Amino acid sequence: MVENERVASLTQRERECLRLVGLGRNSKEIGQLLGLSNHTVDDHIRSTIRKLGAANRGHAAAILSELEGIPKIGGDQSAALAAIPKAGNQSEQQRRGGTFAKLLLPIGGRQHDLSFLGVSIAIVQASLFGLLGLTALVLVTMGLLWVAK
Repeated sequence: MVENERVASLTQRERECLRLVGLGRNSKEIGQLLGLSNHTVDDHIRSTIRKLGAANRGHAAAILSELEGIPKIGGDQSAALAAIPKAGNQSEQQRRGGTFAKLLLPIGGRQHDLSFLGVSIAIVQASLFGLLGLTALVLVTMGLLWVAK
């Protein structure tokens, strides 16, 4: 496969990850910039290494950089970083779905960064939601039994 065909087989997200690798970013930093988990970033980079036939992530980044004609960047990386969309354009509230989502528990999805206090509050929230649901169930059942008499 010709090098240009290999690069053409990369997804936009894979290219973004590789460009940031070329800027010396690690998976955690790339994940924060793009709004991905570091595991997802690693998956994208492994995919690019396979598609490009590279020896490692640095080699894959060098292949992409050379074929895209991107010059090696010195000290100021702001121009290159500006070309890559950032997850930080949305607030955490927007990413989680708005005001109502603040009431929801931080389960599923990407790994949370809650402190011990945050986790404790989430556990209390879950308990209260469970108690509220159980109370509603008991009240409905009592109402049905009262109507049946």
